[in-house]
Amino acid sequence: MRHLILAFLVFGLATSCSSTKDNVEVNQSQTEESIMEVTDRVSQAPVTAKELWKMDADGDGFLDKSELKGSMLEQFDVIDTDNDGLMSMEEFEKKPSF
Repeated sequence: MRHLILAFLVFGLATSCSSTKDNVEVNQSQTEESIMEVTDRVSQAPVTAKELWKMDADGDGFLDKSELKGSMLEQFDVIDTDNDGLMSMEEFEKKPSF
């Protein structure tokens, strides 16, 4: 009888551990999706010129594609109206509303 009770306890514990592991994996997946959703919303937020020019890594007063990310990188070709591969402050300020 003791062996039977012990077997049920071991089986129950093993099943519980497996279920907990699955729940942790689901929660981690949901958290990663939530982070991605927030990141997407932030990348879609309007960018001010002051914020954008903080990304001017080489300090030349222009932004190229290697200095941009997210929605600004996607919009680069539209904003770069003279097609020189550089975004000037003037081009940014004249950009169409997205």
